Amino acid sequence: MEQTDKIIEMLNTISERLNHLEQIINSKQSPWRDIKGTAEYLNISTRTIRRLVSAGTIPFVRRETISGKAKLFFHRKQLNLWMFTGSSKSN
Repeated sequence: MEQTDKIIEMLNTISERLNHLEQIINSKQSPWRDIKGTAEYLNISTRTIRRLVSAGTIPFVRRETISGKAKLFFHRKQLNLWMFTGSSKSN
């Protein structure tokens, strides 16, 4: 019975992730994300995002806002490339 429960749990997790990917694919949102949006997209904490930025392992762009404050942005295609290849360099 334990093995059956584990399989059901795994299938539920896969289903949730597929639903999440389907929402992303069907959305017509901007491909650019801020730190919070990137954390949600990758399903990790904003703290982890900041650590990855500090280490230079995740692709990002730093832009100044109107107030002169720097803000980080992440492009969905570059994030996908990074997730699947581990590369932080754009082609």
